Amino acid sequence: MTTIAHEVIKGLVKDVLQHPYAHDREWTIQGLGMLRTYFGPEVRLHVWDQRFAWCHTSRLHTHPWDFKSLIVAGKLRQHRYVEALAAEGFWGKAEPFIKETVHCGYEFKDDPQLVHLIECKEEVYVTGDWYGQRAKEIHDSMPENGTVTIVHRRFLADTETASIYRPAGQVRENAGARRATPEEVRRMTDYALNTWFKP
Repeated sequence: MTTIAHEVIKGLVKDVLQHPYAHDREWTIQGLGMLRTYFGPEVRLHVWDQRFAWCHTSRLHTHPWDFKSLIVAGKLRQHRYVEALAAEGFWGKAEPFIKETVHCGYEFKDDPQLVHLIECKEEVYVTGDWYGQRAKEIHDSMPENGTVTIVHRRFLADTETASIYRPAGQVRENAGARRATPEEVRRMTDYALNTWFKP
């Protein structure tokens, strides 16, 4: 993406953040601290802020769809993980996790499994970067507070289920989305604007 194209997108997103309820826009918030709104069935705008998380379970998960994400403003670090056949293997030591299947909306199926995961090297993305993931890639995303991303999803045959991984012994928590309050929308969008959208 050219610098000019990114600046155009950033300007349009800035307008959305400054006028979050224009065009009857709806906002939801997810338990790990992600505010989101839709630009259509395939495209979502995310505003990240861990201070608004109400769920403190593991962030490791997969998706029911492939996606590409643009860092409109801010910075995101993440690790991908791979399942190992045993606790020790060719790639090194693997840590135990409980894998659970969830339906969209975070309705858990009753199928916990013990698996072992190996953490891959850290990835870092900053303003203007794109990154992508396949649906079944396990990852842990750690955006800095106020980071804004646009996600383009590519739907697959199974668009209803994903997996969540929590350390063995950690209590299960539901991080499903709910409607964001006007105060949450105002505080999260204001923080993003004041942190990442200043000249």
